[in-house]
Amino acid sequence: MPELTISLTQKGDTATEGKIGKHSVIIDRPLDKGGNDLGPMGGQYLIASIAGCFSSTFFAAAKS
Repeated sequence: MPELTISLTQKGDTATEGKIGKHSVIIDRPLDKGGNDLGPMGGQYLIASIAGCFSSTFFAAAKS
């Protein structure tokens, strides 16, 4: 299994940049919640990641 590296860096008042391997994402809050709306909220990424994990596993199983 390849090594998994994740790093987080604060970007401004409310945003965080997450680097996962060679990819990066910005995590922030909407304007009405005190953020700068530079990216989705962490909970939104969490839901998307669970859905993505499920669907990629489903597609791999269907392919085999």
